[in-house]
Amino acid sequence: YGINDAGQVTGWFTDATGDHGFIYDGSTWTTLGNNPLPNGVQTSATAINDSGQLIGSVYEASGLGHEALYDGTNWTLLGEAPNAAFNSTTYTGINDAGVLSGFYRDASEVYHPFLYDGASYTTLDPLPTDWQAIRPVASGLNDAGAVAGYYLGRLPTLTGYSGTPHGFVFDGTTWSAFDAPDPTEVFNHDPLATEPFAINDTGLVAGIYRDTNSNAHGFVYDGTAFTEFDEPDGILDSILVTGINDSGTIVGRFSDAAGLHGFIATPVISVPEPPIWAIMIAGLGVLAYMRRRASPVRRPGPQATRQPDPFPWGLRP
Repeated sequence: YGINDAGQVTGWFTDATGDHGFIYDGSTWTTLGNNPLPNGVQTSATAINDSGQLIGSVYEASGLGHEALYDGTNWTLLGEAPNAAFNSTTYTGINDAGVLSGFYRDASEVYHPFLYDGASYTTLDPLPTDWQAIRPVASGLNDAGAVAGYYLGRLPTLTGYSGTPHGFVFDGTTWSAFDAPDPTEVFNHDPLATEPFAINDTGLVAGIYRDTNSNAHGFVYDGTAFTEFDEPDGILDSILVTGINDSGTIVGRFSDAAGLHGFIATPVISVPEPPIWAIMIAGLGVLAYMRRRASPVRRPGPQATRQPDPFPWGLRP
């Protein structure tokens, strides 16, 4: 699910005793134990930064999950964001400064993307009103504080598919929406879904989109052009791309006749040079935005939650 600049990959595997988070460095597997909960065994992980910090979950013996931060040795339970409905806060990304991205649902069923710096939460909304957006999900974060994610809705200039996921990037000042092209051009409609899951420090965004036949494809987006790819030996529609590091290496999973597999790959893409400076400068806007919007709040204490899925539209294996 996540990859850092050293090429360390994090995720989880399942055996007879349940789920187990791991870090894989290309040769060695490290299983993430030290579950701090009484009789807890299971863990999972979804994102990792260059220091080896990661976010994931730990589980009670009953299977009840708690989202948590792992420092390489110990897990620290994370609580609910302020104004969040019970069991509705999901943490999705972590950058090298230790800032977390995520989203929560309030009592009115409204979704809010946020950043969390370990002391206070900064809600990243509202989204532009002309997007007709609902359920925005922050799913990726880079070191400049730029956030990638997606929302349900449709742009007024697009036709059809109300309630379709559309990608976005927020640089602290500007919200930019985008949709992947549909190479099949069936019915000449827009793609059914564009779901970014990661953004690196050069501004490359990685994720999946679904064509008009509802088949999933991986993509990397440089702010202008899309690079589409499919796992060459996999089953069509099985690919999920969830991480990208600064060298453009992606990580994810796919299925074939033998089952489910993780993968690491480097698609042939043209890495843009200007966006890194643009996003680094814009990142100052993110920091300023956090200072403007953040109000002092007490850090929530540990709360028992069922494991919120960081990919809530049915993508978790």
